[in-house]
Amino acid sequence: MTRVNDPRTFLRHMALPVFALILIFFGLAISIYPLRVPVQYLTDGVKFVTTAFNENLGVSLMEETTSMLQPNTLMSIFIYKDALRKMPTPSVLQGPTITIGSPIGTAVWRGTPESTIIFGSVTTTRTVYLTDLELIYSGRTYRFVENEPLIIGKMSVVGSPIEFMLVDEENCARIAQNKPYQALYVRTSIVGSETISFRPPLGKEITGSYVCFIFLNKGDKQSFITYNFEIVWKVVRQDVLTTIGPVTTTSYTTIFLTDIGLPTLLIGLVILIVALLVKKFLGEKNLL
Repeated sequence: MTRVNDPRTFLRHMALPVFALILIFFGLAISIYPLRVPVQYLTDGVKFVTTAFNENLGVSLMEETTSMLQPNTLMSIFIYKDALRKMPTPSVLQGPTITIGSPIGTAVWRGTPESTIIFGSVTTTRTVYLTDLELIYSGRTYRFVENEPLIIGKMSVVGSPIEFMLVDEENCARIAQNKPYQALYVRTSIVGSETISFRPPLGKEITGSYVCFIFLNKGDKQSFITYNFEIVWKVVRQDVLTTIGPVTTTSYTTIFLTDIGLPTLLIGLVILIVALLVKKFLGEKNLL
């Protein structure tokens, strides 16, 4: 008798043994090869929580003082221009260190709106703003909201109204010589209790090393002036709170999936044996 090899019959006969072999290899693999899985559990530990608060840091520029001005006279107070940007003391400014090649640059605050980092080779510089730095003061960390402070002056005037001016060193000399001048800031007709505020002028706007606070009485009566000035920095205070509480910890462990692997291996063996028996039975039947 001649037998015809039918591909479809061959594939049908081989499907079950192949499926059984896949189950055997799969069950064997997950039984003998370890699996690394994450395990999470709660323990008591230290937790760090950072909170932020908007604040104003004030630095005294002029203590409260009372003065008397005669009619048609002025009073001038000289202040070093860099003092308009004083920081709270003692305090430390710190920021990220910038490294280019070997030299390491360190930011140095020089009392101006921006500082320049100069490297050892003096070939590379970078501009650093206050908002890039942190201020460490009284054991707390602050971040600057603005690169410039606000100068706030509180005045109480009794008598003739006064005029307040902020001028640089050169223009203060021109005022003393009755020459035309240009003021950096002017507030007129101050009487009673008033508050003034202004930003410190930039270095390029100031001629000389000093600025002058000028109080001018243009009236025909005496003026009694009580005043104080403060430098106010807008900052964000960053507090780190330390608490003890439950902390989620993740670790990894190695497991063997024998509960799944061995049954899968046995099922594959059973299917393979059955497939071989069926194939043998069909082969003997065809011979008959």
